[in-house]
Amino acid sequence: MTQLQSLSFRLTAAPTEKRQTFFAVLAAVSVFLPYYITSGVIAAGAVYVLCGSQRRARIVTMPYSKLAFAAAGGGLVISLGYANYTGALASVLILCALTDVFYLRSFMTRRLFDRMMDVVCTGGIFAGLIAVVQKIAGNASTRPCVVFDNPNYFATVMEIAALVAVYRLLANPRRRNFYFAAAVFSGFGVYLSGSLSAFAVCACGIVFYLVLRGHIKAGIMVAASAAAFALLSGWGLPQIASLLESLSSDPSGNGTAVQTVEKTSAEILTIRTEAEVGGSIANRFSIWRTALMAVPDHLLLGQGPNTYAMVYSRYLGFASSHAHNMILDVILNYGIIGGGVIFFFALQQFYTAARKVRERKSTTTNLLLIVLCLMMAMHGMTDVTLLWPQTGLLFLLVYSSSGIRTVPQARCLMLCAPDFAPNHEFKRNAQ
Repeated sequence: MTQLQSLSFRLTAAPTEKRQTFFAVLAAVSVFLPYYITSGVIAAGAVYVLCGSQRRARIVTMPYSKLAFAAAGGGLVISLGYANYTGALASVLILCALTDVFYLRSFMTRRLFDRMMDVVCTGGIFAGLIAVVQKIAGNASTRPCVVFDNPNYFATVMEIAALVAVYRLLANPRRRNFYFAAAVFSGFGVYLSGSLSAFAVCACGIVFYLVLRGHIKAGIMVAASAAAFALLSGWGLPQIASLLESLSSDPSGNGTAVQTVEKTSAEILTIRTEAEVGGSIANRFSIWRTALMAVPDHLLLGQGPNTYAMVYSRYLGFASSHAHNMILDVILNYGIIGGGVIFFFALQQFYTAARKVRERKSTTTNLLLIVLCLMMAMHGMTDVTLLWPQTGLLFLLVYSSSGIRTVPQARCLMLCAPDFAPNHEFKRNAQ
């Protein structure tokens, strides 16, 4: 009788496991597609989850999931109340993304997570190659964005992909060449994006992760390489490349082809001029002052996502879609009440990951999540790039690793495979 029950369980669970794998891999692939396709995948995934009673049961039993849904749902209601329809649409997409990731987290395994991260590494290589092509086809002021609509969104995806590639490089040395290429292409993509803050955050994050994993020498090498590249990239690399190419192409220095090569070399390696960097910093200070003036207007609950774009003209501020600071933007959008709920949820997730590291449970994936959270917090001091379908989904995919179970497989078998497991199993194994 027991053997028959076991056979019946395997036959029923197999199709479910395939659907779950497809769900996870499709979400990872969609990150590297145009944002409207990513948004469609997020919405379709949420509809799929909500159409099954057992799938719905999974998402509400995740730790603090109801708190996260309450904050996002409150943003939707408030946005509609202030006729902030862009913010309402963003709130709906946030609710869909949370639905997807909580469901994904409920059945996450190390094998499935690594498969998703391999997709991310592959996407990082292709995105880096496309960025090089876009830079070559453009000029010195061209900041490639590939399919991410904005160079800063592209930079965020690339810095996450670079960190993920390092994680996989340490976990699977047999494919070190592939993961090393993914790290290099992703890191170079961050450089080509022209986001200096993203480049600094990416380098610091990778160094910190290597040190935490015990690879101190590798961390020192990465830090030294990033520092040397940063020092040279402003002036040295374009000049050196132009000189070498001019000597090899026309030693006399009289041909027109040499001038073309020199121009192309400088344009490829020069990302932003000193004037452009200075202007960007001045614009951010203007945006922060405007956001600080607008916060008291709706201090408790805000006006929903996209609030800055609605109010900057009232204060004659610099035009932007957000406040270019994560803390300011959250408080401006959700007020101190909604913002407090969001920060509480984020700190709880960070604390849980840190506790698992301290207790030596799923150490490598939780270290990855901790370092990524620190990177996004650092980057969030100068920009708000996670409030976008592709960047937000990629971050949430890495967050889904927090659902990897550390109990023996026999104890969590009902949780990891079928959609029809009893609800009490989810509650008992929620952590």
